[in-house]
Amino acid sequence: MKKQLKNKKRYANGDVSFQGLITYTVKGIDFKEILNVNLINASIDYGKIRLDDGSTINSSNFHMDFNHTFQKYTFDKNGFLDIEDSSSRIGNYKVRIIEVNE
Repeated sequence: MKKQLKNKKRYANGDVSFQGLITYTVKGIDFKEILNVNLINASIDYGKIRLDDGSTINSSNFHMDFNHTFQKYTFDKNGFLDIEDSSSRIGNYKVRIIEVNE
């Protein structure tokens, strides 16, 4: 994913961030917001995706950290990243991440 990003910011430790349109689907309801998306490439959290809190999509109501070991990552035909899982906190959920121009 990080190789395909057009507007990414690289950090000295190898992490990458970009602005993404997040569509978070829970119980059939879509929540949308543009958030900073962080791809963790350093430390023991390698491979984790972390979303910064927004006004609607935030850690008070949603999961904001994802790990390919626990969640299912797939790319759709347009190259958008979909993350799916289920939790006791919010039930089944799907997160779609689409890079946006800054």
